[in-house]
Amino acid sequence: VASSRVLAADPAMSPNRVVDTAARENIRELPKISLAHAFEKSLAEMSSPKMEGMEQTGFASPQSGRSLKMSPRVTQISPNEPDQILIPERIVAVDVKDGTSSQPMAADGSPQPPTLLVRKSDRKITVRSMATSIGASTHEEGHEKALVVNFRRLIEIKEKMDIIHEVIKATTIALLTLLAVQSVFHLLYDVVVLVCGIALFSVHEMRHDTVDVDDFKRVVGLLGNDGDDLLHNAHRVGRMENPNRCLQAVSFSRRGVRKVWSYLLVAILSAMTIFAWSLTACTWTLDYDWYSSLGISELPSNEELEHYVTLLLVGTVMLFTHILFELIYVREFGYFLPSKEGRPWDVTGDGMPPGNMNWLFGLPCVWYTTQAAYEDLRIWVTLAADDDHIGGKARRKTSRKQRVVKRVFAEELAFYALEDPACAARLRRCLLTSKLYDKKHKQFMKRTMDYDIAAKSRPSVRLFGLGRQGSKQDLAEFHQVDFSKGEMPSELGIELLFYDNRCSDVWIPKLSDEVDNDAPLRLRHAGSFLQENGFLRDMLH
Repeated sequence: VASSRVLAADPAMSPNRVVDTAARENIRELPKISLAHAFEKSLAEMSSPKMEGMEQTGFASPQSGRSLKMSPRVTQISPNEPDQILIPERIVAVDVKDGTSSQPMAADGSPQPPTLLVRKSDRKITVRSMATSIGASTHEEGHEKALVVNFRRLIEIKEKMDIIHEVIKATTIALLTLLAVQSVFHLLYDVVVLVCGIALFSVHEMRHDTVDVDDFKRVVGLLGNDGDDLLHNAHRVGRMENPNRCLQAVSFSRRGVRKVWSYLLVAILSAMTIFAWSLTACTWTLDYDWYSSLGISELPSNEELEHYVTLLLVGTVMLFTHILFELIYVREFGYFLPSKEGRPWDVTGDGMPPGNMNWLFGLPCVWYTTQAAYEDLRIWVTLAADDDHIGGKARRKTSRKQRVVKRVFAEELAFYALEDPACAARLRRCLLTSKLYDKKHKQFMKRTMDYDIAAKSRPSVRLFGLGRQGSKQDLAEFHQVDFSKGEMPSELGIELLFYDNRCSDVWIPKLSDEVDNDAPLRLRHAGSFLQENGFLRDMLH
């Protein structure tokens, strides 16, 4: 199908060029055998005795008077068993007599349920629906580069974090209601406690905002996909989209300054709280004149002391609940699976991964299967942000050196995926197929290979500040894509997985082409119309 689209756009293109362009469009691996030979072997396996009973699952055998028709997708060969043929993405039973076809359905006639990822060793033939025609088809493929959401634990932790948030909000209000001024020292003490409480609540609110999905949903609904005009005008690559709305809406930290200041504030408030409670304990227990050594002329009266201790107690509760919230947040949303024998850790096969106190609390809410998945997410978000505060240095007119964002708050993506199936499908499509788009220069980019000498002469972006696993340097270079030469922009390629900690099953959301039909359209400038519409520009030329 990809070859047909390319050939229709340019009938004079050579066969080798057609195959090469089609392969770069939507074929991950070229077949090792011809499609006709694969079809014959697939039919032979379907008619073998071990495939008896396929009629019960909605697929008829050749003996039943119906033939099998494969969907337009290249047959894949199992790398572990070369003689094993994996049936393509979709099989439709076609009646030989009247030519009618029947869609794959479940045994009870209902539509197919969400896809469950199984291991290659657990099956001989893989049958998948068209909704999962891209992305992972096996458990091993899904964990190569994925964002995993432990959805049962995520729901449980969200409820606990909401309770802690309500406690912090209530203690902030209590500080306002307990203010009482009887002297100058009274006023100074109340102002200090109130300022510290509001500052702590502000830091907590910024943290809690990343686990609140309401703002994220509003922003996603108001954003459109980047670079649709460029993809539409690239006639030779067929119909392509860049569904990166979620990457534009996700929150990120530029340099980690907010994290440093928040930790510094918590440390200062903790020291002040410990010192205040020490003075209170000395006042209650010691009888001699101990306060004169600290420069205090006299102790406050019992009524004043009661007011001070009450505010101190409310502030201590607020500080303790905030620290508890931070500990839960750091553990549940900042974990990377370690590697084992050069491959990502498999929680179902390799057991509980080390670190992060997993032996005590279990697996966290969200994790990345590899460090490279998170680094690529940082790269895509950096170029899609077009934020001048991130920092960049131009080497020439259209090339620059730029620092990647310090952190991407992927917990927003995880909570968004739990909203409804449409949100999960939109997010999975975004993480899988988002193209690398440089919003600053309005161009699509691709990774630069050492042997690609022609691409190195084009405008480029050098990103630094990465911590890619297994890399000795923190630089990554990307160059502009030339669609006229059949080049394709780099895709993010991160799989979205739902992990069930009750039975260790891994699920993937169904994909749909209709989830981004409601995306807004970008309003273009009148002067840039001819520049963006390549077809009209070439015709006028």
